Amino acid sequence: MRESIDEQRDKKERAGSIQDGYIGTYFSGQSRGIYHFTFDPDSGAMTEPELFYEAKNAKWVSLKGNSMVFPIERPEGAGACFLEIKDGAVIREAEILEERQTPCYILQDGNEVYTANYHEGTVMVYHLDEGKPSLLKRIENGEGAGCHQILLHERWLLVPCLEQNRVRLFDRAHGYGPAGEIVFPENRTQTWGF
Repeated sequence: MRESIDEQRDKKERAGSIQDGYIGTYFSGQSRGIYHFTFDPDSGAMTEPELFYEAKNAKWVSLKGNSMVFPIERPEGAGACFLEIKDGAVIREAEILEERQTPCYILQDGNEVYTANYHEGTVMVYHLDEGKPSLLKRIENGEGAGCHQILLHERWLLVPCLEQNRVRLFDRAHGYGPAGEIVFPENRTQTWGF
């Protein structure tokens, strides 16, 4: 007996309800990089995390579709590691080491990947061309600026700089040129949300 379209859809939905999750970690004797786990949103059950990719100080994971990007530290420098994943396996990998310390935040938007580096005070804009990253722009915000996030809104790039008590605004349509800033009073609580 053939399954109805509704039965087929229900079966696909049940089979697709298990979600893959990835956790980035600081490197230590107990943590060695990116860990994979699964989550069943119907039951709340999660599997034990298993090492997926060994990488030093991969403390943040940006996952968009089959593209995973995370910080990486090597003896020759720090930057970002780019993985393409298919059926739970890495099918392509690339690295770019343009930073001295690992970034604390990574955001993917089409072929552009943005990193925020808290200690260096930089935002890096990388371009991906057929899986190969290249540096498009380095935005300097001042050593120790505390850049900890990147927000995109239409053509605007917003960079909260915690240690400078400001949010800097850049125009993506005009080469990431400075376009303004919001300055907060000194000694103000540094917990922000947008």
